Amino acid sequence: MPFKFLDNYLNEAEPENMGGFDSVSFICPSRNIKTWPKLAKNPTTDQEVAVYTGSFECVQGEGFIQVYSTPGKTGYAAESQGDTDGKSFAIKGTLFQPSLGVEPIALARKINNAHGVIIMTDGENNRYAVGTRGRPARFSASANAGNTAADPKGITIEFECDSHLPGTRYDGPIPLIGGDEIPSIDDDPEPDPIDNQEPDDD
Repeated sequence: MPFKFLDNYLNEAEPENMGGFDSVSFICPSRNIKTWPKLAKNPTTDQEVAVYTGSFECVQGEGFIQVYSTPGKTGYAAESQGDTDGKSFAIKGTLFQPSLGVEPIALARKINNAHGVIIMTDGENNRYAVGTRGRPARFSASANAGNTAADPKGITIEFECDSHLPGTRYDGPIPLIGGDEIPSIDDDPEPDPIDNQEPDDD
């Protein structure tokens, strides 16, 4: 596909570039998704190249589950793969849930070998969706009880996906299991803790 190349400068008005993701991710199996968001077929802007249009719609009674993970142990990387003139991205990521209780063990069993989509939110309130209808994210799980009292104990969930993009932005709402919904980015802005401080009464 021929792309229109545009100037690309660092936006000095937004200098923050903090890595990592929030401690809550959203996961849904492909079978529970009725409608998937899409990328533009013939993009003419960077927004159309990298950001989904539309939103996820789940089948009746289903939705994304919320999965907690230890801060600093959630993330992904997109590596270049393929021969010359046939490059794409291999996305691989992990999240760690710090427990070997009944619910994490059950989640590990259910998500092992599952395929679907995971949505993660970075420190600047940008959402990234990994997995599409045709090339879903594939999940696996492992458990570690540790060898000493100081070792972390819990479930590690891994996911991987082949993609033309190193990260696909998703600004739409996230339908949750049970009927609730995480609002779209436009409807759920993250306030700046500095700009929104109350003035002193002095």
